[in-house]
Amino acid sequence: MATAYNSERHIVRFLKAMRDVLDQIDCLSEIVIVDDGSADRTVEICLQYIAEHPGITLAKLSRNFGHEPAMVQGLKLARGDFVFLIDSDLEEPPATLIEMLEVMGRGAPAPDVVYGVQKTRNGTIQHTFFATAFYRLFGALSDVEMPADVLTVRLMTRRYVDALLLHEERTLALFGVFSLTGFTQVPLLVDKHYKGYTTYSGLKRAGVFIRYLLVFSSKLPLLITATGIGTAFVAALYAFYVLINYVTAGRQVEGWTSLALLFSFFNGLLLTCVGFCAAYLGYIFVEVKRRPNAIIQEIWHSGTATPGTVSVPRLKSPDGP
Repeated sequence: MATAYNSERHIVRFLKAMRDVLDQIDCLSEIVIVDDGSADRTVEICLQYIAEHPGITLAKLSRNFGHEPAMVQGLKLARGDFVFLIDSDLEEPPATLIEMLEVMGRGAPAPDVVYGVQKTRNGTIQHTFFATAFYRLFGALSDVEMPADVLTVRLMTRRYVDALLLHEERTLALFGVFSLTGFTQVPLLVDKHYKGYTTYSGLKRAGVFIRYLLVFSSKLPLLITATGIGTAFVAALYAFYVLINYVTAGRQVEGWTSLALLFSFFNGLLLTCVGFCAAYLGYIFVEVKRRPNAIIQEIWHSGTATPGTVSVPRLKSPDGP
């Protein structure tokens, strides 16, 4: 199962590579592709390919909902006893499936999940720095243990996937939910090939970090509270010092610049804390509305459209039917 977004350059190569890997395995298999509202020819190219190749399902979302909602829709469509999840950009080798099957087969008892962990981190210095900071801060502040440098690619049993889909959060932080679901999970080192560009900008990465932190951290409100108490305590000590200084020595506080800077700093800190609290309320607001994470516009099974695309009724002729 894989998602695709503006993948016209590599989607056929991915399907061929995945098909070659599946042909080496003695079992019935199906490939599920979820198009996350691509603006290019991804769907058209996929349809041309699957018209000539059986065992492929293509689902097109009604718009771009995001990588993680698209993955959830694909997991709902997957019907196998085992589900292999991977990105379609070929950064993660499809042949990883064979290695994961071997790992799963060696276990006693067999694990329910074999997930990929990046062997060596590639990409820009900015990307590497952000990823390292993300895992360190998330590990320190979250209530869920999420492996560092974890990849999308993973092999899962049916019972694990069914348990995973019991989570109904509207504000998705799927990689945390992977860990939260539990079961026996085993890592596998994977060589990820950096394609030279990414659709995730710095702002988008920061948004992902904040979302994960707010969704999985009950420590953050406590940290905000502790910061407020600590600040108030320091301010009280300073006020006591000023009072004693004035009573014993008759000195008054000088230095308006310092006071203005302190005032600005603590106002900024206060606004940041209020912003985090508002973000929590915003996520609760989204959860209460119970909107769907994603909407499937149409599904094709090996080139045949399922109900979802209907012909437009024509007007009757004035002369009769």
